Amino acid sequence: MKIRNKILVYFLVVLLVPTFVLSFFLVRNSQISLENQIIDKLQAVAQIQKNRLQSLLSEKEDILTLFTSRIFLKGDIRKYNEKPTPELQERMNASLAEAKVNTASIDAIIVANTKGVVIASFPASFIGTDISGDELFTKGIKKNDVSLFKKDTTTGIMDEYLTGPLVLNGEILGAVILEINPSNILNVSGDYTGLGKTGETLIAKKDDNGDALFLTPTRFDKKAALLRTVSKDQTNVPSVHAVNGEEIILSNAVDYRGVSVIAVTRFIPSTGWGIVVKMDKDEASVPLKNIMLMTIVVLIFVVFLSGFVLWFFSNSFSGPIKKLTALTKKIAGGDLSQRIVPSSHDEIGELAQSFNTMIEGIKEARSHVDEKVRVQTADILAKEQELEQSAKTSADLAKDLAKFKLAADNVSDQIVITDPEGVVLYGNKMMEKITGYSVEEAIGKKAGALWKHPMPKEYYEEMWRVIKTEKKTFRGQLQNRRKNGVVYEADVSISPVLDADNNIIFYVSIERDITKEKEVDRAKTEFVSLSSHQLRTPISAINWNTEMLLNGDAGEMNEKQVRFLKEIYSSSRRMIALINAFLDVSRVEIGTFSGDPKLVNVNEAAQDILREIHPMIEKKKQHLTENYGANIPTIFTDIKTIHAIFQNLVSNAVKYTKEGGDIGVKTSLSADGKDVIIEVSDNGIGIPNDQKHQIFEKFFRTEVAREIDTDGTGLGLYLLKLITDKVGGTITFNSELNKGTAFFITLPIEGLTPKDEKSLKPTA
Repeated sequence: MKIRNKILVYFLVVLLVPTFVLSFFLVRNSQISLENQIIDKLQAVAQIQKNRLQSLLSEKEDILTLFTSRIFLKGDIRKYNEKPTPELQERMNASLAEAKVNTASIDAIIVANTKGVVIASFPASFIGTDISGDELFTKGIKKNDVSLFKKDTTTGIMDEYLTGPLVLNGEILGAVILEINPSNILNVSGDYTGLGKTGETLIAKKDDNGDALFLTPTRFDKKAALLRTVSKDQTNVPSVHAVNGEEIILSNAVDYRGVSVIAVTRFIPSTGWGIVVKMDKDEASVPLKNIMLMTIVVLIFVVFLSGFVLWFFSNSFSGPIKKLTALTKKIAGGDLSQRIVPSSHDEIGELAQSFNTMIEGIKEARSHVDEKVRVQTADILAKEQELEQSAKTSADLAKDLAKFKLAADNVSDQIVITDPEGVVLYGNKMMEKITGYSVEEAIGKKAGALWKHPMPKEYYEEMWRVIKTEKKTFRGQLQNRRKNGVVYEADVSISPVLDADNNIIFYVSIERDITKEKEVDRAKTEFVSLSSHQLRTPISAINWNTEMLLNGDAGEMNEKQVRFLKEIYSSSRRMIALINAFLDVSRVEIGTFSGDPKLVNVNEAAQDILREIHPMIEKKKQHLTENYGANIPTIFTDIKTIHAIFQNLVSNAVKYTKEGGDIGVKTSLSADGKDVIIEVSDNGIGIPNDQKHQIFEKFFRTEVAREIDTDGTGLGLYLLKLITDKVGGTITFNSELNKGTAFFITLPIEGLTPKDEKSLKPTA
């Protein structure tokens, strides 16, 4: 087989076949990746929409509860039921008008007695109307319902209603019906953010036949609200799954228009609402079609390019061989003037070069004397050039050393070079300004003997281990002493310089005086502490006086006054919690948060905190699992630290775990028996991967946490990290977004020593 044919086969096997295989897998992986991205986006939007709807329902529940708890109105209704008078009716209507003014979202209010006759309303035109057969009354007389919609048969406008019973001392007096503006619900379903040109959010519930009834207009049917239904038998339509309580992903579904879609469903149990977030498959597949088109174009280009490359390389291989054959015949005939010009650096080029070398060898034998003179002359010239270059290099080196010394003497940091034993070999001018020792005084002496200030023995052991054993750069902060005895704080970097055999030649130390920076930091922390102390006194006074007013110490309050006082009381409590957090942080940072070590039973401390938090857990119907190690000994530590650990971690788990979620508290011993391990876990919102490294930073809160709770301070985990570090413990965590988080804290069993250097005071 000719070389050209061999090259053709080689290129076909090595280049084209893998290219086609790779293209197939590229398109397939792109399809899977794009579909996963779209599903992730739809899931995120669906969860956001569900959270928004649950928040709106909670607000409407609060509005209804606020109205049905009006004591004076219910008293008037009882009197009116016993003996109706115009005065009572007028007073009830006035109370309804006041409620309407105080709640802007309410359009109308109707109060009916137990027989379904309207006895008060705003506007008053509904008084006397019999609504006993109306769904709003039949549901409202039994229990609160905030999920009712009706469409006005005359105008076609959709209205939203809240209804519930009016109960006084266990007696049902009637029912209240609130007509509210449905704009908030419509804003949720009409928000197409992140859903492209065909995506939308659908809200539906089961009708009397079990079919899915749309509660709001759709993107493609503005009249769909309370009119369009999807039969329960159409199991390939996402709305049917949603109203049946299924929260699933449908990659191959058909929507109410009969169009193929990708959909995600969610369900709100309290109202029976199903939520569908979907996007047309045609729109979702546009990027994949673009990738396939681009892949085809690339493949066509590769085929044509391969043909050109094959033609070029086959000629580049066969052409030089033909030329080499012809020239070889001439050289064999005695024509030593012929030369083969190498056209490449491969084996053919080496062969041509070998022929040239052979010819040169023959000619060299003929003119040996002349060549020897030429070589010796060239050698003399080369040596002269080498001597000139050496002289130039020495001059350049001297200039470089002068430049280095000039640069080092004018930098703002201290630069000191020592031998492997720490004896000073060089110091710049900044060394004289920082330490007070002149260069002449320092050279030949150990740096540690001149300006060393006693630091913990472990600090110097770690420094020498890094620079001498590991032969790496050491960075840290320490205290040194100037020549006049004044102690200063410095940020230091020490790097070993190694020779070709990896032996240490000398050390280069770069030091910066940070005394003023440290003083500024301490001043800021002390200011925060002082400010927090000053703020806590008036806030505490507000809190105490509000409690006294709520307890009736200043006389009986009306309902509105009580409501305002409760808001003041709640705000003052949040302010006190924030100030206490600032105080705790500042105390630890400046070293005034002293521990009072006692023998502490970790299991009992955990149970104490859980008893305090248990109402929060019950309110969200969450499941708590407790697992306490039976062999946990009492440890000598600060009880405030243990309480802070459980209070912070468990309250966070409750706050950021959805209703009905799981929370776990576990204690155990480490494998070596030296530490107590505390674990607090949940299946809540989790922590995004790109934000995990910031979780213990001061004031930091993840984006998902800020969406759920806007009142957080971002100080809890920061303070927890400070405290655990001070008691010799550690805090770590594992987390996955939307799947939960587990925090692990280790505390040494040997504990603290009362009031000594291991109490909660800062170390050097």
